Amino acid sequence: METSDTEQQRRREMLVQQLRANFGDIGRSTLRAIFDNVGWVELGAGDVLMEQGQPGDTAYLSLSGRLRVYVKNPDGTSRMVRELGRGEITGEISLYTGAPRSATVVAIRDTLLARIDKPHFDALVARNPQVSLALTNKIIQRLRTQNVRQPLPAPVMVTVLPITNGLDAAELAQRLTDMLGRYGNACCVTADSMAARMAQPGLSAADASQGERLSAALDELEAE
Repeated sequence: METSDTEQQRRREMLVQQLRANFGDIGRSTLRAIFDNVGWVELGAGDVLMEQGQPGDTAYLSLSGRLRVYVKNPDGTSRMVRELGRGEITGEISLYTGAPRSATVVAIRDTLLARIDKPHFDALVARNPQVSLALTNKIIQRLRTQNVRQPLPAPVMVTVLPITNGLDAAELAQRLTDMLGRYGNACCVTADSMAARMAQPGLSAADASQGERLSAALDELEAE
């Protein structure tokens, strides 16, 4: 899908922010080279980014959205091992080893990722050795915990839908939020509240052009 110049600029700003958060200072010439060679991947909820066992020679940096990572058990069943949010990297091991994908990664809401392939990654590392060091540290930390069974994360989103005439869903959602707030952070999210947060009056969930901005706004909300 083609994107406007404004949208391309917004994506580049998001990419720079996450690159520097992961790898430290990166020079302008290197950033220009990345911009020239990076690809954008847009996923909807339920879309598969990669499947365990597939060949792999690309890595992905999440700019917005959320993904779940699954690995196969010896009996053929799958288990979720972690979730990935904004700023996290997946697929990086294949850049070093060329080995097949070690897990299946699925988007659980609209997600935007930056994609880089091995030749361009090798060029990036040649210019910035700290990138390789930072990635190696991430891989080591991941390998240390990959065989540890992790409990499923607590739900981060509950949807309230009225099925009875006359029920005020917004009031019920707020009451539920107040109750959950006694045990931890809780926030009631409505179309109106997100429209105000995004300074986008009349925001519609059916407006696909707002998907990336909405996903990014949800990322920020979860991080608070």
